[in-house]
Amino acid sequence: MKKQVNTMGILLIFLFSLIGIAYLQLPMANQKKENLTKVEALRQQEKEGVKINLLKNLPDFGFNNLVADWIYLQFIQYFGDRARDYTGYSLNPEYFRGVVDKDPRFISPYFILAPATSLFSGRPDISVELMAQGLESISPEQPKAYQVWFYKGIDELLFVGKPEDAQKSYEMAVKWAKYHNDAGSKTVARQAEETANFLEKNPDSKKAQAAAWMGIFANAREDVVRDLALRNIKRLGGNLVVSGNKASLSFPTED
Repeated sequence: MKKQVNTMGILLIFLFSLIGIAYLQLPMANQKKENLTKVEALRQQEKEGVKINLLKNLPDFGFNNLVADWIYLQFIQYFGDRARDYTGYSLNPEYFRGVVDKDPRFISPYFILAPATSLFSGRPDISVELMAQGLESISPEQPKAYQVWFYKGIDELLFVGKPEDAQKSYEMAVKWAKYHNDAGSKTVARQAEETANFLEKNPDSKKAQAAAWMGIFANAREDVVRDLALRNIKRLGGNLVVSGNKASLSFPTED
């Protein structure tokens, strides 16, 4: 009975903590976005920073997966808010760190938070750091776990200038993809193996860089990212052909 009372008390503390954090959102929820000014957006950004710090430091009482879910949902709202036109995306890495610290085995957020941190916040170093941290807890059998290695390789190759580290990440993506037998894992394994081979022969390979940009294009959720990927593929001499849901990369010039 005493154990049940203690558990109930912990749950109530946890819920009241979340309610307190949610209360910080009320001014933003009530603000009419069409009348949003830069001053108001910056004020919201400051409150958002306070909220994410509270979430990151919130005792989880064994509910760490719920806290990670909450942080991720808050990030989705933050990322899509019109206020980002005024403030930028400086808090993306904080959301990413919060999710990884609370529940590193929560796979899905990596595929949005990593490119958001690298491309929109300009912090690929933090993206690589957090993916490396998460991979210490992720097992290869988890669905799409191999893609975390794939994303890490992209950041290392394109944004932090470490082609040797990228080659190792792509090789790990191939190894982990072999734990699965679906079409998606086979496609990623093939792309990762080709890119690793390019890098082994030539660390400065334009083909490897174009293949990495193709990976960004294929997984991008925003048009601005797809356009960026296409521009860089063309800059490197590649040609991306999209037919339906399939994309193929041709590279007529010598590497």
